[in-house]
Amino acid sequence: MFKSKKSGLRTYRHTFILLVIIILIPLAFLVIAKSFLTAPPICLEYQELVKEAKMDENGYIFFKGANIVARRMACGYFSSLTWHVQIPDTPESLTFTKGSFKAERWPAEMFLSFYKFLIKENLFQEEIDAYAKRKYKISSPENLREHSCIYPENNWIEDFFRNSQGILNNLKKITEKDFFLPYEGDPYPFYPSLNSEMMLIELVNVLLLLEKGDYTNALDWVETFNQLALKLEPVYLWEPSQIAQQLSVVSMIASYPSLPDGFYQDLLNQLLEMKEKIKVLEFKTAYQNALFYFEDWFVRKQTQLRYNPPQTSIPRSISLFFAYNDMARVIEKNREVFETSTWKDIEDAVFYNKGKVYNAINDIKSIKRRPGLEEKEYWMFWSGEKYRNMLLRYNHSLCSIYGSILKTLLERYFKKNGVYPENLDDILQQHFTEEELIWMDDYLDIYLSSETYSIDFYPIPKRERGSEKSKIFDYRKSYRIRSY
Repeated sequence: MFKSKKSGLRTYRHTFILLVIIILIPLAFLVIAKSFLTAPPICLEYQELVKEAKMDENGYIFFKGANIVARRMACGYFSSLTWHVQIPDTPESLTFTKGSFKAERWPAEMFLSFYKFLIKENLFQEEIDAYAKRKYKISSPENLREHSCIYPENNWIEDFFRNSQGILNNLKKITEKDFFLPYEGDPYPFYPSLNSEMMLIELVNVLLLLEKGDYTNALDWVETFNQLALKLEPVYLWEPSQIAQQLSVVSMIASYPSLPDGFYQDLLNQLLEMKEKIKVLEFKTAYQNALFYFEDWFVRKQTQLRYNPPQTSIPRSISLFFAYNDMARVIEKNREVFETSTWKDIEDAVFYNKGKVYNAINDIKSIKRRPGLEEKEYWMFWSGEKYRNMLLRYNHSLCSIYGSILKTLLERYFKKNGVYPENLDDILQQHFTEEELIWMDDYLDIYLSSETYSIDFYPIPKRERGSEKSKIFDYRKSYRIRSY
């Protein structure tokens, strides 16, 4: 009896130990898996945003359509023409003077520079008259035309107005939408932007309307593109500042001769309203958009690897998996830091190596770089370069809007008085706050005389330019707003 009882106790003990092992081993595995094999998503709302981006309420659908039409019009209406106002072949300097050379099939950005020259020399009407009288030729025979291009049929100007109206209508629909997010399910997506073709269509429409004296519709084009740029700015973080792109066109329009004072006032009101909207663009909004496209990059990268042979796709997929987990954990750890930060906090981190954002960036840089991940998208987040670029883009937008307002005020003063003011105090009035003036003084260099002016700016403060200029902004004229 005693021996049997002892044997029974041993059986119970073994059973208990076995149960403990059965329970603890899976728990230990779950703890290890949670620590090393799982991570929160980089973008918490990724799946919901993708679902919404595929719906008809996404304004991106209309932008994509407008961009396609603009590209087709730029091809058929411009790049296939010879210019009537003939110029020498000097594309490197983009300096145009009247001469004897005809250029054919130049891209849209060259036409933007060409029309800027025509505005300065008061020759735009001559060029347009040549279009209307068909004093141009298509550089390719009819049977060799690109079928995707939209060409003028009868009257160049009337056809241009008719074909470009659809672009304006689509862009108006975008401004009416609450949701705008570029998204393509393709592993190698292409996202259209506010490019030279779009800006060329806008500029020529505005100039043609100004020639007709139709100032209301001219301002309607400008305002619609202004609102479009505001929609694009916090999303298109991989492109140059979309606001600065648009304001480069506004700068040319402000130089147009013989504009009435009422047009300048309406244009100024649009720019002042735009300024206020730019100032309230939060870093958090841009940051969350950046996280969406960073998450999307990982998704697309994994999809792309499926088409590679196993000997390369398997090790790269493993590396991608651990890289995502490492990055996701450290982003989650610092999520509140970034989402509660202001542009001033980003400036402290980027320019002065201090503050909570600077510490968070260093935390991200401390994670291990995985082999096979040399792509720019990953490196930008790992190195902290993404935050620097986001700040520079925002500062570029601010510099552009301040410079455009100053240019409009200066051109308006010149039209009234025949000279530019002796100092800016004569035109600033109540258009800028004291805080804005201090910011402008730190970022803008303004030369002013009675006959001309120039506004130079860099998206970095003056006290930091000595160390940064040669590396980032070595070409000063890239950011110059001239008097023409």
